[in-house]
Amino acid sequence: IQTPIVDARLDDGSRINATIPPISVDGPTLTIRKFRKNPYTIVDLIKSNTINIHFAAFMWLAIEGMGVKSSNIIIAGGTGSGKTTTLNTLTTFIPPYERIITIEDTLEMQIPHNHIIRNETRPPNIENKGEITMDLLLKNSLRQRPDRIIVGEVRTNEAITLFGALNTGHSGMGTVHANSAHETITRLINPPMNVPPIMIKSINYKRK
Repeated sequence: IQTPIVDARLDDGSRINATIPPISVDGPTLTIRKFRKNPYTIVDLIKSNTINIHFAAFMWLAIEGMGVKSSNIIIAGGTGSGKTTTLNTLTTFIPPYERIITIEDTLEMQIPHNHIIRNETRPPNIENKGEITMDLLLKNSLRQRPDRIIVGEVRTNEAITLFGALNTGHSGMGTVHANSAHETITRLINPPMNVPPIMIKSINYKRK
C-alpha cells in the first residue's frame, strides 16, 4: 500500500507499469510498452516522407562535424511527435570512433553504436533514499571522457548542467517537450530549467 506504483523494465527492454488500489481505484492494472525490434533508420524516415534527402544530408554534416566540430542539437516536439525516434535515427551519423554517454529517465533510445555507456535514473526507495537524478548522472558523465552526451529528455535543472557542458566544448544532443522553436527557448531559460540566456548560444540559436 505504501508503494502502489511500479515502473520497471523487462529483459527484452519493454517497459512495464503496474498499479494497485488506492492509486487505481477500480483494481490492479498492468501496462507493457513494447519497442520495435528493428529501430527506424534515416532511410525509413526518407521513404515515409517524414524528412527529405536534402535535410538528411544537412543533418549528416551537422552531426558528423566534417572532422572539425559537430553541432549541438536539441529536438523539440509535443507528446508522441517522434522526438526520441528522430534522435535515434540521427545518432547513426555519429562517427564510430566517438564515445557516447546517454542519460535517460527511462531507457528508450536504441543507438546503433559500439562505444556507448547507457545511464538510467533511479527513484528513491521506500525510505526516500538512494535517488539517482538525471542531473547527478549528467555531472558524472563529464568524468567519463565523453565525446558526445545525449540526454533522453531535458526537464528540470539538468538543463543547466547540460548547457554548461556544451559551453565547455563537449558535444551534446537531447530532446525537449515544446511545440515550436520559440517555445523551446522560452522553456529552457525559464523555471524549472533556468538556463542562462548566454548559454543558449551553444546550440547556435539567435533570438530576434
